[in-house]
Amino acid sequence: LGTQMQVAATMAGWAFGMGGGTLLAHSMAHVIGGKYGGNQNPDRVCSNGVNTILQAYIAGLNPNDPDSKFLTSVFRSSTSSILGWNTTSGRVYSVYFSTNLLNGFQCLETNIPWIAGCYTDLVHSACGEGFYKIGVEMDD
Repeated sequence: LGTQMQVAATMAGWAFGMGGGTLLAHSMAHVIGGKYGGNQNPDRVCSNGVNTILQAYIAGLNPNDPDSKFLTSVFRSSTSSILGWNTTSGRVYSVYFSTNLLNGFQCLETNIPWIAGCYTDLVHSACGEGFYKIGVEMDD
């Protein structure tokens, strides 16, 4: 469906934040409402207080559960950084990296299947600092 959202994360510790996706909200209202009940407005903030209902749906979160969050982890060694996250079937993930948030992100990998649930970066582990961004999309 071409809908995605981004999660920013740092190598030293994860900073949580998701930002927009593009999808006609009204076309998803019945899908979200059918899965979670009622007339769900996709643009309304869900019960976790962070994401819209549409963002929660794309990430595979339960918009009715205040504790439903996109969880991430990182394991760093001298030779690699292993990024992990909770996955949902029917989603694909992308990983981006930047040494400076003002300069934007470089794409490291796209179309990571939901069954993988992680990404190993063998290039940027030598960097003293850096930022990762994880994107999630509905699998077509």
